[in-house]
Amino acid sequence: MSTKYFTRLLLVVILALGGFNFSTVHAAGVSQACASDRSLVCPDVSAVHFTSDAPQSVDQSSSGSTLYSSTSATKLTFTYTSSSVDAGKTLIIQFFDVTAGLKFIIIPNPASSNNCNPQLTIQKQCQISLNSNGNASFNVALFGATEGTGFNYQLLGSTAWTSGAVRVNFTPGGWAPSAPLACAGEKSQVCAPISNLAVHEGSRTLQVSAGEGGDAGMSVGINSQFLEYAFTSSSAYAFKTVYVDFFDVSQSTSLLVDTSTDKQGAGCDKQVANANGCFIHLDANGSASFLLVIMRSQLGDSFKFKINGVSYTSNFIRVAFTNQSSFTSPSPSSTPTPVVTPTPSPTASFTAKAIKGAIQIVASNGKSKKLTISGPGIRASTFTISADSASVILPVVAGKYTITITLGNLKKSVTLRVQK
Repeated sequence: MSTKYFTRLLLVVILALGGFNFSTVHAAGVSQACASDRSLVCPDVSAVHFTSDAPQSVDQSSSGSTLYSSTSATKLTFTYTSSSVDAGKTLIIQFFDVTAGLKFIIIPNPASSNNCNPQLTIQKQCQISLNSNGNASFNVALFGATEGTGFNYQLLGSTAWTSGAVRVNFTPGGWAPSAPLACAGEKSQVCAPISNLAVHEGSRTLQVSAGEGGDAGMSVGINSQFLEYAFTSSSAYAFKTVYVDFFDVSQSTSLLVDTSTDKQGAGCDKQVANANGCFIHLDANGSASFLLVIMRSQLGDSFKFKINGVSYTSNFIRVAFTNQSSFTSPSPSSTPTPVVTPTPSPTASFTAKAIKGAIQIVASNGKSKKLTISGPGIRASTFTISADSASVILPVVAGKYTITITLGNLKKSVTLRVQK
């Protein structure tokens, strides 16, 4: 979604064994037809509900626009209920943001007299005519519904009308996970303590020193150019969002958040990112990271950062520019390496190009590898790639540069001309 600061629809929850039903009851005879096209309906998204074929499970709504279904489900039945006044009109449901690995196919419901338009189901869209009672139903066949996977859906109408979006995540038994760090006023956002956010420079973690009232401090070298901010939590916060706020920045310091990746687990949302903050989308593990580029700073300068949420502000950490950075011990990053079944790894690669006032390097299949940049006229920099695809922007003055780039075992030199 392009805008993250908005109040999401509170969904009505009714629990029942074998499935649940959350719906809006329309007054008898009140049409839900779209204002500009009476052949379509534009109802509230809560008028659509679904049930699961999973045994001994429950589909449960959290306090917000996220629903949970069982990982043992192989079929979901979606149902829209209205009134006969809308008989023959068309309902449009669009599915999107499907987690990688989760496959689903829109199929007919044998108990329904009408079916989705087969020409559009491949686009993850169901256009279905309402029956004589103003109702419609269809099925979705599921493959690979493991814990942490999920999808979104919303209703479409005329003249760019869309309903609110609903997120469906899969958990064992279909129960919503406990999530005490979710913001009280907006469950899709995380209001975590600042200790959930670590800062790395290269492969090392910056030391946090205790301060007064729960606030803290951190020292960064005056020659530092890139800081990686890494938020960690748990799968209970999968696909939620976190806002990191930068403030009290010294006048002679210039900061830039990286929006080049802008996807779940990596990068800042380019729609809301600016020099004062970063909106990140957590992945299936409740984690995400982004790069902060230090464009300009002086010895003695400083800035602060904290986590903001709905009616929530964490303690802050003050970052001071000193002669050298202070790291935790031991020096290698203490982030544990996941244990996975060995599979052939894609070959790491990168491209480099000149953009206005900077050099941009885009790395592919380079997660957890070190990227080193060096050459005449630039400050040598080394950092660890945190995602399969990442982009680094190296600010430079206009001119011709021959730089050497190393990503893991891959090393090559390129010559670029940077314009003002």
